[in-house]
Amino acid sequence: MYCRNCGLELRDGAKFCPKCGAPQSERVEKKSRKTRWYVVASGLAALALIAGSAIGLFERRS
Repeated sequence: MYCRNCGLELRDGAKFCPKCGAPQSERVEKKSRKTRWYVVASGLAALALIAGSAIGLFERRS
């Protein structure tokens, strides 16, 4: 885990950075990584569904 303010490597579970004193929140950091993953995965799934639907519509019209 790294300080969100100064980038110092911190021990797991640190609540404050010993260098700059910035509060740390491991929970928020983990949540944002999970959220980012779900956003990317759902975006790719949506693109796949749209592409599949478009291909299906073009094949029916031909």
